[in-house]
Amino acid sequence: MADFSVCGWYLLALWMVMVLFGFAVCWAFQDGLARLRRLHQVPCAGCAFFTGDCRLKCTVHPYRALSEEAIACRDFEPQVRDNGCYGVVHSPKTSPVKEIFAKGRLLGKKRRLAFQERTR
Repeated sequence: MADFSVCGWYLLALWMVMVLFGFAVCWAFQDGLARLRRLHQVPCAGCAFFTGDCRLKCTVHPYRALSEEAIACRDFEPQVRDNGCYGVVHSPKTSPVKEIFAKGRLLGKKRRLAFQERTR
């Protein structure tokens, strides 16, 4: 082993670094998949209290909504569709919060139009 040159040591160290980097990437990928599986257990999208609005996600637990803490939510109540089935409802009429924000946007448009008419 006395014939092993300095270049060989560098090459061995480079390969060891590459192998360790590969293991780190594999570990990070597996950890990401485990976290993704855990977050897919969050039931918020099918809850009656979920608004779907970024300003107020849940009317009961706004700070806990769409996080890992919401997996075992005691206040979870499934949404009921018009036909009596349970599931996620994608309709603006499902949430009174959405209606309030929509009315505010409409009021804002009316104010803008009124201001534009006054400035003409």
